[in-house]
This record gives sequence, C-alpha cells and structure tokens, in this order.
Amino acid sequence: MNIYIFLLILTIVISVGNSTVAFMRRGTPGAKTLILLNVAAAVYAFGYIFEITVKSLDVKLIWYGIEYFGIAALPFLWLFFALQYSDNDRLIINKRIFYLAVIPVITLIMVWTNKYHGLMIKNIAISPGIVHEISKTAGIWYWVNIIYSYGLTIAGSIILINTVTKLPTAYIRQGTALTIGALIPIVGSLLYITNSLPIGELDLTPFSCAISGILFLWSLSMQKTLQIVPIARDKVFDSIEDAVIVVNTNGTVIDFNRKTREIFGISENELISQNLEIFLMTKNIRFNLKDTGLKTESPEICNNGVKSYYAITSLPVEKKHGKLTGYLVVFNNITQAKLAEKTLSESKKKIEGLNRVAYELSMINVDEEVYRKSSISAKEMMGFSYFSLFLKKDGLLTSSYNSSPELRALLSDKDFYNDCLLKIFNTKKTEIRSVNDFPESLRTSLKGVLQIHTALCIPVSDIGVALLFGDREEVFSNENIRLAELLVGHSSESLKRIWLQKSLREQAELDSLTGVHNRRYFSSLIEKEIERSKRYNYPVTLAMIDIDRFKEINDRYGHQVGDEVLKGIAEVISSQIRKVDTLIRYGGDEFLLVLPEAKGKGIEAFISRLREAVSLWSRESRLVDFEIEISIGISCYDPELSEPVDKIIHYADVDMYSNKKQKKFK
Repeated sequence: MNIYIFLLILTIVISVGNSTVAFMRRGTPGAKTLILLNVAAAVYAFGYIFEITVKSLDVKLIWYGIEYFGIAALPFLWLFFALQYSDNDRLIINKRIFYLAVIPVITLIMVWTNKYHGLMIKNIAISPGIVHEISKTAGIWYWVNIIYSYGLTIAGSIILINTVTKLPTAYIRQGTALTIGALIPIVGSLLYITNSLPIGELDLTPFSCAISGILFLWSLSMQKTLQIVPIARDKVFDSIEDAVIVVNTNGTVIDFNRKTREIFGISENELISQNLEIFLMTKNIRFNLKDTGLKTESPEICNNGVKSYYAITSLPVEKKHGKLTGYLVVFNNITQAKLAEKTLSESKKKIEGLNRVAYELSMINVDEEVYRKSSISAKEMMGFSYFSLFLKKDGLLTSSYNSSPELRALLSDKDFYNDCLLKIFNTKKTEIRSVNDFPESLRTSLKGVLQIHTALCIPVSDIGVALLFGDREEVFSNENIRLAELLVGHSSESLKRIWLQKSLREQAELDSLTGVHNRRYFSSLIEKEIERSKRYNYPVTLAMIDIDRFKEINDRYGHQVGDEVLKGIAEVISSQIRKVDTLIRYGGDEFLLVLPEAKGKGIEAFISRLREAVSLWSRESRLVDFEIEISIGISCYDPELSEPVDKIIHYADVDMYSNKKQKKFK
C-alpha cells in the first residue's frame, strides 16, 4: 500500500515538474496545453490517493468525483496538444474542437449525480483487493466515456505518429518520445478496465502517466520539445540555388537545404537544434535574426579551397492569421561581385562610384529603374556609349532594355541572337566582340549610324545577357571589364530582389482560396485610383457583390461546396471585367469591384451581363439544387465631391443589401 501511494505521489511530482518546464517555455506553441495535461494527470493521481486511503464509502465517492476532473480532461487535452504540435491547428483556430468538450462536461455531471440514476457506475462497494478502491459495475455512460476517451487519445497519437514520420531525422526521437508517452497510459488503462492483472482490480493509469511523465520530462529537458513546431518543407526546397535555413522563433535551426550543407561543409543533421546566431559567430559572421528584410554580408567563407561571399537576409514566416512561426534565412551568393570589387582596390574613385550605384540599386523597387541606372552608370563611370539588356522569359532571351531605339531594331537579328546572345548565356563567360564579328546585316549600321566598334558581352548571372558598346579601344580595359561585370552583378542582385519582393507581395495580396486580390491590396489600390480620379477628373465606380443564400449553401452542402462556389463566382466575375478593373475578395462571400471611368448605362449593361454569366455558370456547375444568384450594390466616387472612400463603400454596401431585400420580397 505504501509503495502504491508513493508511486502516486511520484506521479504528481513528475507532472508538476513537467508543468514547470513547460511554463518556462509557455510562449511556444503547445506549451500551455502541455501544462494543463500535466495538471489533469496530477489531479487524477491526487484524487486516487484519497480514494484508496479513506475508509468511508461516501467519502471515497467524493474523491472519485474529484479524480474525474483529471480523467475527463486528459483525452481532450491530448488531442488539443497533438494538433498544436503538428501545426495542424485549423480546428483550434475556428474553435470547432471545443464541441468535443461536451462529453467530458456531461461525464462530470454523470459522476457527481450518479446516485440518482446509476448511469455511470452501480453496485458500488469497497474493493477487498490490494488497494481498497471503489468496486463497481460500469453503467452505460461509463462505456460512452471510455469509447470517447480512447477515440480522442488514439486520434491524437495517430496525428503525432504521422507528424513524426515527416520530421527531419534529428527530431524523430523527440516526436517518438511523445508518442510512446501517449500510448503507455492507454495500455495501463486497458489492463485495468479488462481486469487483466493477476493482482486484481488495480488502476495502473496513474502509474502509466508517471512513466509517460518521465518520457515527457526527458523530451522537454534533453530533446527541447516545444522549441520546434514542424514547418512544411517545400517540394523544391533542396533544389533552391541559394542556401536557405529555417529557424523557429527562438533562433533554433529546424531545417536547411542542400546548398547550406555545401557552403558550410556540414552533414545532413549537424546544424539541426543549434542556435543560428551562435553558429554564425563561429564563422565570424555577426547576424541579427530579428533584423528582417536587412542584408548582412558575410566575410570570406572557405570550403574545400573555394572562397565565397554571401548576402544574408532574414524573412519572417507567418501563418494566415498573422502569427509569427519562424524565419527563413537566405544566403544569396555574391561571390562574383565581391571578388571583382576586391581586385579594383587601386581604382578608388570608380569603386566609390560603384558602391554608390550599388546602394542606389539596392533601394530601387522597379525593374525599369534598374535598367536605366545601370545604363547611365556604365556610361558615366566607364565610358560605354550604349547599354542593352536581354533577360530570359518563357525560355527565350528577350530584349528588355536598350539605351538607343536604333539598337532594339538592330539586335533583333536572328543570326546575332544565335551566334552571340545564346552562346554568352550558355557558357556564362564574358567576351569582347568586335563589330566585324557580327552578322553582315549589322556591321554597317553599328559602325556608321551608332559609331560602335566593339561590344562587351556579359552574362547576367542565370537570368540573361548584358551588352555594353563602345567606340574607343581604351573603354575595354581590364579594369573597366571588371567594373562592368561588378555593375552587372549588382544589377542582377537588384532584379532578383525586386522579383522576389514582388512575388512575396503578390502572395500577401492575393486571396489563397479564389486567387483574386484581397482586402489588404484594396487599401493601396483605392488610394492610387482616387489620386488618378482627382488628377484626370473621372469617376471611380465601386460594385459590392454578395452571393445570395451562401450561408444556406454552407449549412446544407458543407464548406467544401461553399469554397467551390466562391471560386466559381470569382472566375465568372474575372471573365467579365476589363483589364483596368480590379476584383477584390472583400470578406466572407462578399466581393468588391473597382471600375475606373465607368458609369451610367455602361454599368447597367455590365451588371446585366454579369448576372447572366453567373446564372449560366450556376446551371452548368450544378453545385447546388437551386440557382445561385448574386446581389450587387453600386456607388460612385465623384472627384468633384471628394467624399471619403469609407462612405463610398458604405453606399455600395447599403445598395447591395437593398437589392438583396428586394429579392426576398418577390
């Protein structure tokens, strides 16, 4: 008896220890739930101690009821924790999981009111066995609670096991410890319920929780559980040419790609679980993870005799609801530009000018400005007469910029494209070419009209080819060639940065379900449209569109069909608007159309056309058994009245609801 009570007390101590460690990391996902899990286990063990030690049956029943505060909560909390740990918390966010808490509440009511109905337990007595616990016969609700408890516990364990199989190798021990810890109480409880122990009725569940607690405490202390929440790994992660390191909010490395291993000469799991800032300090790289968006240039990194330089950028990773889950640290290879810069130390004036240009390029956010800045710098710093840039688009090198209109026509020659541009792009080697080596059709024009004698052909990283033309031999000195390569390298970095930022902005400004712009994009768009409206004195029409009976669609057919309706309506609207018009998913089942320079009969015709298109789509899609319709409200911004945008939106909203009410009266 004393040993049994000692083990129950040990269960409480371990649970409190787990809760303390989890409390110290309460800011990380899943920590608060793990605290509650251990509190529930402690309550279970605490109540069981008094159930087996007190002598009065009535008092034992009171402690039996107290036990159930822990027993009823454990399965629900375990599933809750598994969803958080696996980063699969959609049910938690929309709060549907809390419907599962109804059963524990009913169970508690059944336990404390059992003497009136006997649905929980009956034939109650004091067990004559090793421990004098309550001997009983299970009632109907007892088995309902058993099925519920095992269902939730097994579901949570399956979620964890599925997560463990997808974790990087270094984290499998962590997930495995948690999974085994979940299964042990199930086994102990089964042995107790089925009375499979030769020593009689003896509830091993609290002891099983103690063993699980030891595994949890080991995982918390040694494996650093809760410091890592699995982050989805992209299918092409390892194919990215830049080194990319995934870091959690505490600065711990949880994943990295093949290029990172090559740069630092490390094994597949060597960097996992290390603090990134500390690791970089060992490489003489000072880097602040929280300086997101800022570039940190690394010192020289030597691996297998190859010297490299990198621009390090930290990018925040957020969920759809805006919660920070970690950082992506990108190492962009700037070795070519850096080495070229070092070899030009004797040309102080030009280097200073080039650094200024590089800074200005890093501040530019428009492709055309990068082209123009590169062209002007090549002329002013190095004396090149003309500048042309060909970038790869859809598999072909396309003329993107020419400092002279005559060049664009001349350089469209097919022989020049094949003999010069493709060769430079494929070999990735800079070449100096005399105009005499160009196709015959180009020679006369280049020499006579533009007075060009030589061209410097430079590969632009893996994105294109730059051509710098000159009319003097001294322009093509080794120093100028190195400067030009460096300039083109900076231009390439700026273009890649602009494209990456554009891609990230588009992702942030697009609705993930329908693919149209979201409300965030509308805020910046309407400011520009209002400004143009005032400048050119034209109206901007807003059309608020709402899907009729959408709640009914969700309730009757489910949210999956509702999502299909949203996507279908978005596609129909997009097919009916002009290029200058913009479709916004404003919220829920509401869309907002921004229609510049549209009013009067043109709007009426458009609305009629749109309704017909929606009606046709509804009949063809057959998603529901009634015709899907839309309600539309129209309002117009008049630059002469200059009313606030919020009012214009309100007018459209009111008009839309008026249109909806008219339908209801029919």
